[in-house]
Amino acid sequence: MAPLPDSGLVTVKVGAAALGLSESQGYRLLHAGQLPGAVRLGNRWRVRASVLRRWLDGEDVSPPTAPIALHAPRRAGLVG
Repeated sequence: MAPLPDSGLVTVKVGAAALGLSESQGYRLLHAGQLPGAVRLGNRWRVRASVLRRWLDGEDVSPPTAPIALHAPRRAGLVG
């Protein structure tokens, strides 16, 4: 298994490697709502390292039913 930082956000690839999985397996877990600490920042996914570490240590960190998506506030005057 790959080392995991104590805190901050890591890529799905790094999070999956910490679990001994491939990047594509990590994304499958993420989209199934089974990867704890998954956060969407714009169009990119990240995983909270602290939550993943607690999960690896056996703590109950029940993932939400769907990954969290964080969106930047819309700026006035922009269509979209």
